[in-house]
Amino acid sequence: MISNSEIYESTTIRLDDNLPEPIEFIKGMRRAPKRDVPEGLGEFREEVKNKLPERHLLDILKFVHYWVNYTRHFSPPSGSDAKMADAVSKYLVTIFGYGCNLGAAQTARHTRSIVTRRSMKRINDQHVTTEKLEAATRDVINEYARFRLPYIWGSGKNAVADGTHFKLLDNNLLGEHHFRYGEYGAIAYHHVSDTYIALFSHFIACGVWEAIYILDGLLKNESSIQPDT
Repeated sequence: MISNSEIYESTTIRLDDNLPEPIEFIKGMRRAPKRDVPEGLGEFREEVKNKLPERHLLDILKFVHYWVNYTRHFSPPSGSDAKMADAVSKYLVTIFGYGCNLGAAQTARHTRSIVTRRSMKRINDQHVTTEKLEAATRDVINEYARFRLPYIWGSGKNAVADGTHFKLLDNNLLGEHHFRYGEYGAIAYHHVSDTYIALFSHFIACGVWEAIYILDGLLKNESSIQPDT
């Protein structure tokens, strides 16, 4: 009767025999040769820089809102109109603060009293839900898909999935220690279209089998960009 250790040893030897030599493996990972710098590249970069002035994220949020009006999805739990002065500005600052991971305290500190820390936290806790964020995201994606430029990069029929690690407080039901990042937190799992726009995001725990979340980005994406690959 063959023991488990003998089976393991036999399998290990067979794998070792079939592995390529180290030098062959290194050859396969060799970097591609460096290309020559095209003539006039420096002047081209300067010209692009001059024609594309610096834009601030808050300005971009404001311009997109002008065309899409995505903050219309945000409201108190009752569904009634927000009883706030200049509600749109406060919604935009809240999106900026939490979207950039600044948080309420730091955002309120640097936005010149547009919104207080307490108000910003209340807006995030009560006026913004996952469903409302997904509806706002869908509006932005659909407006983006109306332009011709994104389809120069891709057809919209392909998407890629990848995760980004975010630190969390230790007292958190979702947080875990990630063996690769070596830190405590969770993973924001994104699906990005070949037209270079994020279609769907899912916040998952560290160490879970990411394969079971791949289809979520296809099944739960309700925008006009519908990848099938």
